[in-house]
Amino acid sequence: MTYEERIEVLKETAMRKDILIFPEIQAVFAHLCSAATDYHDAANVNSVKIISHFTGLTKYRVRKVIKALRDLGLVERTTCGFPAYECISESGTDYEEPHPPVNGFGLTKKGFESATYKKANELIEAEYKRWAEMSEEEFQREMKQEA
Repeated sequence: MTYEERIEVLKETAMRKDILIFPEIQAVFAHLCSAATDYHDAANVNSVKIISHFTGLTKYRVRKVIKALRDLGLVERTTCGFPAYECISESGTDYEEPHPPVNGFGLTKKGFESATYKKANELIEAEYKRWAEMSEEEFQREMKQEA
């Protein structure tokens, strides 16, 4: 399933089950739910610029939609820091530099309990399961088709 197909399913879920009426709110919430299912540390932190890029809305419009979602209690301002860490190399212990924090918006507890997030999690789990059961040849074929 492509990203666009997944977002369409999530927008439909947001409309029918979470009663988010306006298409712009559905699009932003669907993106945030989809992003929150990712595996990395900053998955639940999305800047206005990133949301704007993926939804095709202007940054001004994204800010307005985020305000509406914050008022509903589904989204909150959040941050994810990347502290320094140590790694051991042949020459001894090296310390990596800390990175500045990533600031943006992410789901609240109510957002994680929404039907849209649950559907996003269900879709990504099905996709991971399909990839795990796929043979190497099937995987290579699919990667060529996507390119």
